[in-house]
Amino acid sequence: MTDPDFRDGAAAWFTERDRLVAQDRRQPPDPDEVVRSLLDGADVQMVRQRLLDARQHFGMAVLRALADPAFRRDPKILAMLIDQLPKDLHERARSSLVASLDHLTGFERGKVPRLLAAAGDPSLTERLLRELDGDGGEYVGEGLATAFAEGRASDDVRRAFEPALRARLARPKAPKSVSVALARLDPSWPQQQIDRAMAGMADEPLGHLVAIAEAGMPLPVDAMLGLWRRIRDAQQWFWCWRLQEFVTVPEPELRALHTDMPRHFDAKPVGNEDAEAVRSKHRYARLTYTRTVEQLIARGCADAEPLLEQAIALGRDDISDEAANRLLRFHGMPWESILAEEAAPTPRRQALHALSMASSYAKNGGLMHAFDCLDAECMDAFEPALHTIAPPVVRDVWLAARRLLSPTPLPSDQDERRLLVMEHYGEVEERLDALDRQFFACSWQLDVAMARYALAHRDELLARK
Repeated sequence: MTDPDFRDGAAAWFTERDRLVAQDRRQPPDPDEVVRSLLDGADVQMVRQRLLDARQHFGMAVLRALADPAFRRDPKILAMLIDQLPKDLHERARSSLVASLDHLTGFERGKVPRLLAAAGDPSLTERLLRELDGDGGEYVGEGLATAFAEGRASDDVRRAFEPALRARLARPKAPKSVSVALARLDPSWPQQQIDRAMAGMADEPLGHLVAIAEAGMPLPVDAMLGLWRRIRDAQQWFWCWRLQEFVTVPEPELRALHTDMPRHFDAKPVGNEDAEAVRSKHRYARLTYTRTVEQLIARGCADAEPLLEQAIALGRDDISDEAANRLLRFHGMPWESILAEEAAPTPRRQALHALSMASSYAKNGGLMHAFDCLDAECMDAFEPALHTIAPPVVRDVWLAARRLLSPTPLPSDQDERRLLVMEHYGEVEERLDALDRQFFACSWQLDVAMARYALAHRDELLARK
């Protein structure tokens, strides 16, 4: 974040990338010459950007390179070329893709059996069965699920893989994708997973059910409702929250759950639960509450606004901030419309934009990262917006962080700010870490305050010039 040499080097790299891409567009280069430059030490990421900008122009050159053993010596180059191969050339590249399996590792290798399995090619069955039984099982499962869903696999291929999928699922820690693939072949498989979950409430069948549902396959309605009720009664809030998305819970039960959930936000540890487990349980209790409110509103309940106001009043992370954002949508004010770019935003719109950008940067990299990244317009609006909109606890954290760098507001010029950050970061790092933790604990309050401010100025913020 603060290394000037890194910044200068990155800026030069992007400048050169833009120059080469613009040059390629004006006068398309010899595609084989560009691809073969990789063997002479060309920057792999630079070449990748050029291929990415004109995939069809370079497609046949990439296909020829994948067939050339010289390009398999460097896994980084090989993986990049596979990524940039146009989809309409995958079939012609199959033998090269199979050969690449001996030269790749990890995720980059995993993408290859996923591509091969998705093709549904019967000639690959034997090789893919071996991959399914080994470390590549997850990726083969993903590819097979695609092939089965899109009708690419023949009946012979389906019959060949069904027993192998069952055998893989009979082993511990079976990949969820394998379960999804089998569900494409056997409509009774989701019910079997429900039965497993009901018998032991284990994570594996529950995770597989979520994966099947996320793949768009229907789950047995009554059986899923029964499973969800059992999980709710067992207070397994993570799975209650995850499965509730795919279960039609009767409204009286949703209302009862809404009433009951707040008492679980600070539940005491059970047995030998450690502090992290307790925090996790509290968080998923809050998320279950939020999902319950969302589902009641989605059904068109008459008391949607009071439900959201009640959630905001709870003063809880994962609840109040989400409810405030939902309240904006309820009033026809999604954030994307409020923060839509304008050539000359009003002061209120600019204030909200500055706070939103600063909060986003800070959540992803800390307070100093926000100071480092805000553009001049946001920086000019930021501190006035803090005083106008932010709750005192949030404002005080930001101002304390700023004072570690300067007693006065930070300069608009981004380079000047970066110099301040670089100059002081080492000496204030420990204090800054403490302020970052404080910010993460109270940032939801800024989300609520921004939503309240937006609602108070609805007509102005929704007006378009």
